[in-house]
Order: sequence, then C-alpha cells, then structure tokens
Amino acid sequence: MRRRTPIAMVRLPSAIGLALLAALPILLTRIPPLTDVPGHIGRLSVQTAAAGDPLLRYFGFHWALTLNLASDLIVQLVHPVIGVIPTIWLLSAATPALTVIGIVAIARVTNRSGAWALPWSLLFVFNLPFLWGFLNFALAMSVVLIAFAGWLALEDRRGWRALLFLAIVPPLFVGHGVAGAVLLVLIVGYRVGEGLASPERGRGRETLAALLPLWPPLLAAAATLLVWKAVGAGGGGATLWLAQRKTGAIVHMLQDQSMAFDIASVIACVLIWVAGHRAGARLRGGAAGAVIALILLFIATPSQISGSDEIDLRLAPLIPMLAFAMQDWSAVHASRRRLVLALGLALLGARYVVTTVSFVRYDRRYAEELAALDRVRPGSRVFNLVGSTCDRWRSERLDHLGNLATTLRGAWVNAHWSVGGLHLLDVRYRPSPLFYNDPSQFIYPAACAWPRLKPYAHYRRRLTLGGAIRALPLAAADYLWLIDAKLPSDYRDRRLRRIWANEDSELYAIVR
Repeated sequence: MRRRTPIAMVRLPSAIGLALLAALPILLTRIPPLTDVPGHIGRLSVQTAAAGDPLLRYFGFHWALTLNLASDLIVQLVHPVIGVIPTIWLLSAATPALTVIGIVAIARVTNRSGAWALPWSLLFVFNLPFLWGFLNFALAMSVVLIAFAGWLALEDRRGWRALLFLAIVPPLFVGHGVAGAVLLVLIVGYRVGEGLASPERGRGRETLAALLPLWPPLLAAAATLLVWKAVGAGGGGATLWLAQRKTGAIVHMLQDQSMAFDIASVIACVLIWVAGHRAGARLRGGAAGAVIALILLFIATPSQISGSDEIDLRLAPLIPMLAFAMQDWSAVHASRRRLVLALGLALLGARYVVTTVSFVRYDRRYAEELAALDRVRPGSRVFNLVGSTCDRWRSERLDHLGNLATTLRGAWVNAHWSVGGLHLLDVRYRPSPLFYNDPSQFIYPAACAWPRLKPYAHYRRRLTLGGAIRALPLAAADYLWLIDAKLPSDYRDRRLRRIWANEDSELYAIVR
C-alpha cells in the first residue's frame, strides 16, 4: 500500500522551525521565568557545593533514589563544565523544543496526512505546569513523547525496540515517575485501541498474543519500581484525590497572562474539536485508545502524591496535546482543513508573541529584584518574605526568586523545599520551627479566604506581612528581604535598617 503524503507541518524542516520557535522565549532571558526554577537553581547550588563550602553550614544534601531526578542528574554531570544556572537555562529552553519535536513525531507516525489540527496541539506546549516550573516532569514528558513516537515507528523492528525500551524506561522513571507511567499508559492504550478496532480481533490466546510485544517497557518499569521500593526514598507527605482539582485543571491548562485570552483559547480548542468531529475528523484505533487511556489516568490520579502537589494538573494538557496531534482530518473537506490549520496557526502565533513579550518583561523584573543581592554579604542569613495575592490570574513568578540568594551569595534563606523522602536537600539551620523552609516565605493580604483543603493548610499559619514580621526571630538572621512587599511608611522597628529599595520591594539589614 502506498504511504500517504505527509502534510507540511509534520516534515522535518517544519518540526525544527517550530521547535526553535518554542525555545525562543527562554533564550531571550537570563534566568528562566518559570515560577519554581529559581528554587531549583538554589537547591542545585547546594547539591553541587564542594566539601568545605560555607553553604554546607546551613544545608545538607543526601543522594537517594527518588522518581524525580531528571534535572538533578543532568546538572550533576554538566555543571563542572558550564555551571548550574546555564545548565538549567539550557534545560528550560530544550524542554518546549523537545516537546514540539515529540508532538510532531507522534503526528507523523500516526496521522501523517491528517494532522491539520496540529497547531491546536502545540498551543499546550506552554501550559501552566511548565510555566510553574515543574521542570523534572516537563523535561521527562518531552522525552516520553519522543519515546512514544519511537515505539510506534519501530513496530516492524520489535527486537531492536525491545532492547531500546529495556534501556530507556528505567531512566525515564527515575527522571520523573509520573512521566514514566504516562509512557506505559500510552503504549498499552494504543495497543488495546488497535486490537478493539481490528476486524480480526479475537479472544483468549489471540488477545494475549497481541499484548505480548508490550513486555519490554512493562518489565523495565516493574524492575525500576521494585528497586526504588527496596532502596529508594519514600514520600513524606499526604496523598489526596480532590474532585475540585479535576475541573480546575481543565480551566487552568493555559493560564498565563490574561484570563479572558487564556480561557477563550481553551474554549476555542473545544469548539474546534467538536466541529471537527461533526465534520468527520476522528481519532481512530490506537490513537483513540491512547487518548482514552490518558483521560482515565487523569481521572484516577490523585491531586497530591506523597506531598508532591498538582499531579493531575500536570497530566491535563497532555490530553488535548495528543488528541489534536492524532485527530485525522483527511476525510474533512479541503477548505475546512485549511481553515482549521490557518486559525490554529494564527492563535498559536498570537500566544507565542504574548509568551515571548511576557518572558522579556519577567526577565527585566527578575534583574530589578536581584539587584538587592548586591547589598547582601556573602555567606549571610536572609529571611525572605514574598508578597502574593489571593486569586490573581497572572502570576509575578517571584515565589522562589529569593532562593537565588543561595546561588549568588552563598546565603541561607528560608524558602527552600525540604520535605523528607521527597526532597534531597535538608535545611540544617532552623532559627524557628515556622521559618526555615518553603512555604514560610509567603505572605498574603488579610482578606484572603483559602478553601478548606488540606494542601492549603500550611498557608494559613500567617497571612499578613505584619503577622510574619511579629513572628520572625529577626535576631537569628542578617537581612530581611521583602519581594513584592513593603513595610508601611510609618512602620518603625529599631532592629531594621533599610539598605535597598525599588518600587515594589525592600531589603533591610537586621541590627542586633
């Protein structure tokens, strides 16, 4: 049978161009403006500190096998050559580029002549979990998408495929366990979908025989999980399944700069999907099986696993990403296909422009805030408080900027993640049970009314700037760094001497 001619968007030049376009916003910045990334940089500075480094007076780092080590392992290998910040910068830029390559590869393998809705799939590359800086998950998922395309492309070379996936599945699980699970779900879902769609499908032995080629990734995953359970670190927090998070994940998939624009983009995707289905665009066979399996995984996955939060939110954007890539539009009238392609490219271009401009602005804001560190003595101790709002759609992405005091000044700061069994960093210097690790840096307006959900309980210990100042053991640190927050103009405290300020933030030396 003659293979169908691929549409232009799934050819190699288009894939390379789209990948470079996806990397561009981060390439224009110095510190990737992804909310958690400054926190990761600070933590990795402790991980890579040499014996005798003054940082190790304040922090400890203990290697253990966890299923969340993607960037940790890469940084450990590469940082002696280029340093921590450049390594994370490159990984942050590579992640959307590799995600685009994975999506285009899946479309080419499964839907080479029908992927007219591919731009609608690419809308979800810059999704909320990535913008939040869930770097290990996003990086591992970009590789999972490429691996899934490779699994399908090697259908006729099963021996090589078996060897390849026996080798790559364990590092994928170690990189991020949820991403590794997604790969298994996609492979099994695709094979089951193919089997159910086949006119020759049988029962019993025939069904078992059809599933036997799946043994390499399943065996590799089972072996990895057994080793992890035997010698690895377990999570130190709660596991919760929250129905509210499922609906919220759909609404917030594209949350970025404008509520109206972001929600309208999600609605437009739904309308295009429905219109395409009515016009004859379909997910067929294995493609339908993979997407349905992913939907079931999203529904079943807890919102919080062993203290790691927003797990289901991370999975949500993958559903439209894969659904649009594999939705076959070849049976739809040519004029409608071209219209869907044009509309998708227009919306994709608009969102990339907004993202790029916002990244440049975030980069400028980061530079303005980090100027405070010029006044911080190396090796000192910094209490960091970060102003936040109750329900702002657009985030300033300053939540963990204070962690860069560790990287840039070798300083202790109270904003590092330190949950036993989940994080490998341990905070040794603990001036207060309330102010030594994340989320002790957050302050909120008094009007904030948090929902009564366990994941938010720790945010209700102290909401206001005034309450935090009263509770801080100021004598136990050298500086108080307020980011996106300022003390009232009439506030007086003889222990605090302001040494730096801009329009939004302040730095105080603590006078004993």
